[in-house]
Amino acid sequence: MPHRRFPSCLLLLAVACGGSGGPSRPPVASVSLTASSTGPLTSLGDTLQLTAVPRDASGAPIAGVGVLFTSSNAAAATVTQGGLVTAVANGTATIHASADGKEATIDVAVAQVIAQVIVTPASVRVPAGETPLFHASAVDARNHPVAGAPLPVWTTSDPAVATIGTDGRAMVSSSAPDGATANAIATVGTVASTTGGLITVDATAVYVETIMVTGTPTSFT
Repeated sequence: MPHRRFPSCLLLLAVACGGSGGPSRPPVASVSLTASSTGPLTSLGDTLQLTAVPRDASGAPIAGVGVLFTSSNAAAATVTQGGLVTAVANGTATIHASADGKEATIDVAVAQVIAQVIVTPASVRVPAGETPLFHASAVDARNHPVAGAPLPVWTTSDPAVATIGTDGRAMVSSSAPDGATANAIATVGTVASTTGGLITVDATAVYVETIMVTGTPTSFT
């Protein structure tokens, strides 16, 4: 079989092309981390968007580098791999953003703020001399109960119709006329309830505070 000869220039070109690995990116020298807002997250479920940018030694952004996000305290705040932080409970968490062994951190605080005080029941009709019981719940802007909120301070809008004790137990005046009204008002910190707790005097009403269920225990499948 005859031997084929290839020009030496083609062999050199093939070797040169085979050794090409394409352009390489510079190593990550630092990671910058910024947040969409400042201050604590004041409601459970509030979110904060973080942006992490890997940079080279001159401070220029490096495209195409993956960033890993982690939270030091997921019980207080979680973070997605897109950098979205979500408030879970009151407390603090340090969010880490790392790339190629370099990282940046930012502290996130979750501190619920009372947005409103809800009084239940919303309204009751009771005869004069009755003692309805009210409850108060301090909630944040997303209607989550505020952990560690102080006890409510109770008052009524018209003490001549009804007064109320520190436990939320009201006392309707025995001389209150039918149709008279008053509101049970709960103040938690500096926030007072603005709805709920309506007392209407009605001589024909029957006030039910508890319901007891009795019977033989039964198993269900």
